[in-house]
Parts: sequence; structure tokens; C-alpha cells
Amino acid sequence: MLGIGLGAGIVSLVGAVVLTTGRVWQGQFTSLPVATPSAQSTALTMPSDWNSLETAEVGGLAIARFKQKDWTVGQQAVENLLDRGALQEAEAALSAVPDSHLSDPTIRFLRGRLAWQSLKQGNGDYSPDDVRRFWDLAVEAQPNSALYQTALGFAYYAEGRYQEAIEPFCRSIALAAQPSPSLSVIDRSPSPANCLPDQPPTDRQARNAYAGIALVMAQLATDTTHGTPDQLTHAIAIQRAVLESDPVHYEVQALSGDWLWNASAIQEWDRLMQLQS
Repeated sequence: MLGIGLGAGIVSLVGAVVLTTGRVWQGQFTSLPVATPSAQSTALTMPSDWNSLETAEVGGLAIARFKQKDWTVGQQAVENLLDRGALQEAEAALSAVPDSHLSDPTIRFLRGRLAWQSLKQGNGDYSPDDVRRFWDLAVEAQPNSALYQTALGFAYYAEGRYQEAIEPFCRSIALAAQPSPSLSVIDRSPSPANCLPDQPPTDRQARNAYAGIALVMAQLATDTTHGTPDQLTHAIAIQRAVLESDPVHYEVQALSGDWLWNASAIQEWDRLMQLQS
């Protein structure tokens, strides 16, 4: 089985852990003037409705709903702003969340996503450490989210903490295999030896995690002390399986439009693709 072979290769890996530190991450977000939501926008509740609104109106709606403690719609509005790349508006909206609600896992995840996407745009006010802290707390509170687990894996990868990225990636894959996992499945530490199925999961976030393991192994293979050719071979095999299962979304150009993939991850993915030929 591909999973057994790849897992056995991962278990033997020993990689350097590169620790990075960032600025204080609990700071207040800056405010930004936004439009007052209209009667039409305040009646909208589904994500599919957001595209009918102007960006400023979505930002105003998010702020209004947060002040009303309507967390669900406020969070949906912020997610839409982040999907649009409207980072200033998303930051202003998140600044309206009261201190008493900042520990909510969805809010923590969205704050981490804001920091992540800001980093992708070259904003020096954030660091990978900020992102990882937010997402680590989100996962701690809601460990059965494949999205949160996958995002945390990418955050560890961005910090150069490759071995630590394996566990959340594996957890995401395990969650996709069991849509309603028991608490014992969530609590135990997944072993890389058994976390890789023969084929990548159909769930997009779990598939991103599957691809993330390929990135990790490719990086570990470059370790001059512990890296081995087998690690690179496993990385290429994992990538090939991902590309065969979803050739459209995992081409380099397509990945550039995925908010979760940053430049370094895409560059490494492209390098592996060149080795396929």
C-alpha cells in the first residue's frame, strides 16, 4: 500500500526544527471606516448572498452583527471579506469583536487567516508565529476541524518546523476518513505510518494536508545530516497521487489563487513537479 510505504518513510525522519518568534500577537487591530449595511444586506444570512454586496457593505454588516452578538453572520461576513482579499475591511470588522468573544475558535481562526493573508501580501506587521499561535489555539478548542488542522500544518511548515507539521496534516486526513470521529480518535496522536490512505481524500482540506506531507518530506530530504533520497522519492509519489486525483486545483497557477498556499509552498510544489518530468 502507498500509505504504509510512505508512512514508514516518514516515521524514520529526523528534521531540524527552526523556531521563529514574532511580534506580540494579541494586539488590537486598526479600524477602518466602512459603509453602513443596507436593509437588503442585513437580511442576508447565507455565504452565497455575499457576492451581491459591495465590499464596504459586507464590512459594515460584519461590524453591525458583531455588535449585536450575531456571531454566525458576522463571521461569515469576515470570511467573505478574506475570500475577496479585502484585508483592511476584515481587520476593521474583527476589531469590533468584544474581548469576551476573542477566545472563540472561529474568531481565532479568522484572526490567524487575516495574519496569514497579510503576510502573503508582504505586511511586516505580522509573522508566521502570529499565525501559528492563533491557529494552534483554534485547533486546541476545536480539534475536529479538518480546515483548522490543515491550516496549522501549513503554519508549522512556514515556520520551518517540518516535523511538527506532520501531526496536524495527519489529523486532517484522519478526520476526513471519519466524518463523525469519536473523541478517542481526535485525542490520540495520529501516526504518519497509518495516516496516508492509498489515494488522497476527496475532502479539499484533507487533500491539502496530503499535499502538505509531500512538501514536508521534500524539505526534510534536503537536510544534509539526516536527509535521504527515499524521502524525496516519497514526496514525489505523494504529489503524483494528488495530481492524478485533482489535476486542475493542484497546478501551480491554480494554487496561487488558494489563500492557504503561500509562495514558499507553491515554489516547493513546483520544484517537485519539475522532478516528475
